[in-house]
Amino acid sequence: MTVTQRVRYIQALTVWLLGSMLVLLLLDLLELNLLFALSIIGLTLLNEVTYPVNITPQWRKRLRVVIVLSVLVSGIFVSQLLVEILLAEL
Repeated sequence: MTVTQRVRYIQALTVWLLGSMLVLLLLDLLELNLLFALSIIGLTLLNEVTYPVNITPQWRKRLRVVIVLSVLVSGIFVSQLLVEILLAEL
């Protein structure tokens, strides 16, 4: 995998993140947890769509670690939200 393919990947991810931010701004829903969730969706989607068939480059292997950590952090966001909802009902 050449450097230009890595740069294209980063460009596509940047476009996804800016587009997500723009949509959230237009809907007046810009919050950190929503933006983070959309970024995880974009990262995972882009990773699956552009995954090479024959060879897995080293940077793709390191990207899996980033995705796993992102999912763990989003789990923390969800658990905090659930605690807030449960405490509001008491």
